[in-house]
Amino acid sequence: MELDFQINVSQLLKTNVGSVKKFGLDQAILDLEDEDNASKIDGEVLLTRTDRGVWVSGIVEIYISLECSRCLVHYSSLNKIAIDDEFLPSVDINSGAKLRYADTEINQDTYSIDAHHVLDLSEALRQYRLSTMPIAPLCRVDCKGICTECGIDLNVSSCSCEPYQDQRWAKLRELLNTNGTIT
Repeated sequence: MELDFQINVSQLLKTNVGSVKKFGLDQAILDLEDEDNASKIDGEVLLTRTDRGVWVSGIVEIYISLECSRCLVHYSSLNKIAIDDEFLPSVDINSGAKLRYADTEINQDTYSIDAHHVLDLSEALRQYRLSTMPIAPLCRVDCKGICTECGIDLNVSSCSCEPYQDQRWAKLRELLNTNGTIT
């Protein structure tokens, strides 16, 4: 649980529906224990009072440290994400009574505001961060990768290794070479 992403919304929950509060995420660090690296987050979110809870929306920039899937170089990537989630209180702001919601009102993606009226954005930001991470990250579009024989980074220099040729295809390669179509 990151303190940079915890927002006390008790005053907002006492206001009328439609009331808005801004919350800045200036160079906040999202450091999660189950992830390999921390992410720096910039931006601003709008907290809007709804009839049920607080709607969080805004555009934030997440800086992610990645490793290229071709050349294994570490690089940083800037991803802009649009946050759009509703957080529901777990206790009534006036009486302190525990609130219960029907199964149709909430789902597994609904976040909650704790008993102290603190809204924690860290789990939502973690999920948004994971959704923006590429499956096969590339340091650049034309990345050449590494040589499969000697392991040298082909973006930096070239090597004199001969390309690997599977010997199971040698007869077919000879046949194609005699016809002169493919060398």
